Amino acid sequence: MNIARNHVELLMEFGYTEQQAKFLYVVATHSGYFVLRQYLAFAEAHRGKRSSLFARKILNNGHASVRDYMGYGSIYRLFSRTLYGQIEKGNLRNRRAHSCDFIRTRLVLLDFILSNREVQYLETEPDKIRFFCQDL
Repeated sequence: MNIARNHVELLMEFGYTEQQAKFLYVVATHSGYFVLRQYLAFAEAHRGKRSSLFARKILNNGHASVRDYMGYGSIYRLFSRTLYGQIEKGNLRNRRAHSCDFIRTRLVLLDFILSNREVQYLETEPDKIRFFCQDL
């Protein structure tokens, strides 16, 4: 996974650490939803102060909301137009509210992406169209 440095720096302007900014970029572009377990795996950290500070920061900044979903625990949804606009992805559908089935699918997708960071992913529809029309 190759995250453009300028996108990370733009997210860091909100007060996020580099690691937090990278995680938020991945979530914003590929899922829109995450659980703290995924952040801890990404950060290679243990539950405690680090996850609590991160959760508090995204909620206080107004970039995400949190809800308990039918036994899945707390699920965070990145919805902030400001956050998505900062990384030039303001039109992504990931920031909208979705059904439980959709959320479950996105959480599994994020697990896959975080487990396979060495792969290059096509982030947007124009990227996918360009790949299939020009490269293939």
